[in-house]
Amino acid sequence: MANTVTATWDNTEQTIVRFDFADDFTWDDAYHAKDDADRLINESAYKGALGVIFATSPNVRMPRNVLSATRNGLTKKHPRVVAIALVTQNSFTRIMYNTLVKIVPGLAQVYHHATTLDEARMLLNAKIAETQDSGQAVS
Repeated sequence: MANTVTATWDNTEQTIVRFDFADDFTWDDAYHAKDDADRLINESAYKGALGVIFATSPNVRMPRNVLSATRNGLTKKHPRVVAIALVTQNSFTRIMYNTLVKIVPGLAQVYHHATTLDEARMLLNAKIAETQDSGQAVS
């Protein structure tokens, strides 16, 4: 069976990692994709701030325990990731996003919503530039 979540570079500069979620993804596949993304980041020649896109289709169906699994996963982001953009037009996914940013302290500074990949890329590029302009250290 194919992975239901994949992680790849979204751009040739290797500043944005994109996770693509199948309609019926599993948490196991999401965790494996996170490991793949960490490996991509660690092996990249680029060592600056990064962004992440979580791209879902309008038909995505969340597995059980979405709140706890997402909250847990977000606390384990790679140290060089300065912003995460959730790209979704799915109303349930948007409700979960809104709930998480309300209940997890500080999450709204890192986790953002976008309705298109282009909007996510613009948002993440701006966040990466802000980090570089401020001289903020990235591990």
